[in-house]
Amino acid sequence: VVYVSHKLDEVFEIADTVTVLRDGRHISTKPIGEHSNDTLIQDMIGRRIDNLFPRQRGAAGGKVALSVEKLSTARKLDEVSFEARAGEVLGFFGLMGAGRTELAKAIVGYDPITAGTISVDGQRLTPHDTRTGVRLGIGLLTEDRKSEGLMGELPVFQNASLASLGAFARMGFIDTAKEHRAVQDYVDRFRIKTPSLFQQVKNLSGGNQQKVLIS
Repeated sequence: VVYVSHKLDEVFEIADTVTVLRDGRHISTKPIGEHSNDTLIQDMIGRRIDNLFPRQRGAAGGKVALSVEKLSTARKLDEVSFEARAGEVLGFFGLMGAGRTELAKAIVGYDPITAGTISVDGQRLTPHDTRTGVRLGIGLLTEDRKSEGLMGELPVFQNASLASLGAFARMGFIDTAKEHRAVQDYVDRFRIKTPSLFQQVKNLSGGNQQKVLIS
């Protein structure tokens, strides 16, 4: 039986021998008893995982970058207020249906607001729409990239440039050479594994699809 999985607990429970493939190459084949979680992950990602998320002190505390005051929408949200400062990572959590997704979509301009204000670096989002949000540096990484974030049939370069086509437009036409250079820079910086910029994004691995979405 050949069992393919990313779930390590299942691998340790089921397998007698484990083979690791990375980027189309054979990395190792060992009896499962010779592996620990850490050594198996190291073979999978190609590096040690010590101190993967080191605590960084003093990163936050800068000026207010995003201010939301008494934000309300027709769906879910009722007078939500918070601030996020430069250098700060602010997380929201809750049960399904608690309004986390609706809050993100309202901030980016996807869902219309009925009351309240959103400001970026002291500049109020007016009008409150996605175009203004993008101009002020607001982006949304959707939780459902296949139906809301990416267009699977289109190539990597078109998916990566969708949110900023205006940067490549000249007299109403897209400067494709400039677009390709910019996307190639993203591919290099984010180490997106793709045969070319013209590969359909649906054919990439899930992790590389996510990198395209981030870029």
